[in-house]
Amino acid sequence: MALPNMALSNAMIPPDLEQLVSAIAFRDPVAASVRLTELAGDAGDTLALMHLLDPLRSALEQAADPDAGLNHFARFVHVYGVRWQLYRLLADHPAALDTLIRVISSSNYLADILVRNPEYFDFVSNRLLLQARTLAEMSAELSATCSVFRSQYTRLDAIRRFRRREMLRIGVADLTGRFGLKEVTDQLSILADAVVSQCLRTIQGGDTLGMFVLALGKLGGHELNYSSDIDLVYASPSDQVPAATKQAMQLTRVLGDMTSEGFLYRVDLRLRPYGTAGSLVVSTQMLTSYLADKAHPVERQAMLKARAIAGDLNAAAQFLDGISTILHQDAPEIRVHVRDLKDRIEHEQLGARPACENVKIGRGGIRDSEFIVQSLQLENLGDHEQLRSGNTLLALEQLGKLQILAPQDVEDLRVAYEFLRTVEHRLQLMDNLQIHAVPTDPHLKTVLARNVGCTGEDPIADLNEQLVAAKSKIRTLFEIILPASG
Repeated sequence: MALPNMALSNAMIPPDLEQLVSAIAFRDPVAASVRLTELAGDAGDTLALMHLLDPLRSALEQAADPDAGLNHFARFVHVYGVRWQLYRLLADHPAALDTLIRVISSSNYLADILVRNPEYFDFVSNRLLLQARTLAEMSAELSATCSVFRSQYTRLDAIRRFRRREMLRIGVADLTGRFGLKEVTDQLSILADAVVSQCLRTIQGGDTLGMFVLALGKLGGHELNYSSDIDLVYASPSDQVPAATKQAMQLTRVLGDMTSEGFLYRVDLRLRPYGTAGSLVVSTQMLTSYLADKAHPVERQAMLKARAIAGDLNAAAQFLDGISTILHQDAPEIRVHVRDLKDRIEHEQLGARPACENVKIGRGGIRDSEFIVQSLQLENLGDHEQLRSGNTLLALEQLGKLQILAPQDVEDLRVAYEFLRTVEHRLQLMDNLQIHAVPTDPHLKTVLARNVGCTGEDPIADLNEQLVAAKSKIRTLFEIILPASG
């Protein structure tokens, strides 16, 4: 929701507000004057705002993007209600104001959530609400939330609202440093688990058909991004495949449907047997046979992250136990297969673009880190079952404990990986877009740099230096462990 953009001059705002405009390095001082004039309102609002000026100036000075922070603050005030009451609340609780400005100056996406649902302000102002939640807690609340609605349509919209609120909670905890990378990815994954499971129960209405949903990729590894696709595979007993296919089609649709309450997740089903040419739902027997005899080694590599998240979890557990020995059958040649896959990804997806721009698939990027870890897992699973983990950081820790990787290599890879994942998260939090490329626009790159902690005199130079250092460490180890053939 955009506010009116009247042409106002600095002379039309009170002197104290004019001084605030002058004190902060706004990119557009005229627009900042307009926003402050709108915030002032009537005499009572202006008086309350005057008590807020010092903490507001402090918060904006530290903001990643002061212009965005002030603009979104004006939008939020506009929908909140009685503005003088809000000003007094924030004046009495400057930490809440600091959190609010930090969040909305860093993320247009989270700012839009707050403007749409100003009642969610509690998740900014009350630190007690910014606690990590378990899957049981999220699932119980989501189930109770849906139970008050009668129709499938209204229940699904209730799930969408729940997810939107939880995304705000996680984003606020992330941007304010209450959650580290592990907590953020874990909470995002738990939220997706709860949502997918509740959607499936809503669709099934008690008729489970023995179907289960496997998560692969980032969700399978409990390391989901803010704007990830979720990689799913659907399976059921062979005699239930036709009926289960109808449920799977409906689940895929409702997860991706856009309504007035937004959408839930983009679903990627290409990791099922035979990809897009394969059946939407496969029998557990067929899936086991396919993985053992027909799958390409990189498909078995993908199954390393397989995790049951919805449906018949007992049947899923039996299936996952049954494929344990299958996963490491490529051990002798796994490094060659993984390197070939990475070379193909770089050629097909990067093309002529500079690899350094992409923190995910560029050389020395996140994918290099994951492939180093996965190749060593698959190579050593036969002797060390504890290496079977879909989570990159947990698997990396085990590789260190087993002395498969040297302690310094483990530490270098961990630090570099966590930095690149943080950059990825900040990129996606800006506008809730599935992007992995560092912006070339100086302003956007400066905002990104500040959002990842580069607050010196030249944030862009600091960001570039850290990116080069992280990617160099990862790629050096990648070339040692997964050398190019020939």
